[in-house]
Amino acid sequence: ETALQLNLTPIDKGVDSFEIRIWVSSIFIEKDLLVLKYSDNTWQPQKIRFYRRPDDVVYSKQEKIKRPEISLELLVDSIRRIQFDKLLPQNEIPGFVDNVADGVWYSVEIATKGSYKQLTYHCPERFAKTEINNKKFLDLIFLLNRYYHFWMPICTE
Repeated sequence: ETALQLNLTPIDKGVDSFEIRIWVSSIFIEKDLLVLKYSDNTWQPQKIRFYRRPDDVVYSKQEKIKRPEISLELLVDSIRRIQFDKLLPQNEIPGFVDNVADGVWYSVEIATKGSYKQLTYHCPERFAKTEINNKKFLDLIFLLNRYYHFWMPICTE
């Protein structure tokens, strides 16, 4: 729903080449969406800062983001090494208890021609030392931040 309000095409049925969307939200900051689309042999990065009013109207603004200096093949290989396809959504991890009242939520969508996956995690850095899915998800966020230099809020202790 929010993607449509931001004039983005749905990606849950697949895309022409490759696309990642990173949704970042917290109670105290505006929400950010980072779109990393690879199409026509080039990266088309986009950063959107937005907020939703109580009446469900969404306001947004585009922000500048650096075009990444990484090939599609290298990024896909790095994501494979993290084993994104095998990660569980945080709320499906057996025995996992999210005991953080506030903090940052990340939702990552990855779409290709034949696949789509979305994972949502709350403060993965708080649980990365004791739970492997949180660690690998955080590794993915750090990987993407390294190449795309988006502002990444961190949950504090």
